[in-house]
Amino acid sequence: MTALVVIVATILTPLLLATHSPRRVVFANYRPQFEALLADAPPASGQAVANLNADMSLFWVDQWGTDARGGTYFRTLTGAAPDRRSFGFAHRPNAEGSPFGDAGYELQHLTGDWYSFAASDR
Repeated sequence: MTALVVIVATILTPLLLATHSPRRVVFANYRPQFEALLADAPPASGQAVANLNADMSLFWVDQWGTDARGGTYFRTLTGAAPDRRSFGFAHRPNAEGSPFGDAGYELQHLTGDWYSFAASDR
């Protein structure tokens, strides 16, 4: 029985990670909280970023921003300077970049109009 569990875990884990399934499942539980914030998003004139400091138990959203190119972004994690890398979730993001930077910009579709994003300010 233990060998079967190990084999299933060895095969299933890479598959789940490659399809971003754990992130999708977790985000599905917090999606209503993110959607409730959309009505109060910063105006989309240029690139607007504002402090949010929202505690959603599993996620701490320190800043959020809107981009005139499209999208509302919620930053949940950031790396250290000088190449500050930001990570989080985006609603209807654009393909060119984020208010947190355009370098190394990546999007992963989660569900509907929601994506996870990563971007660098350099």
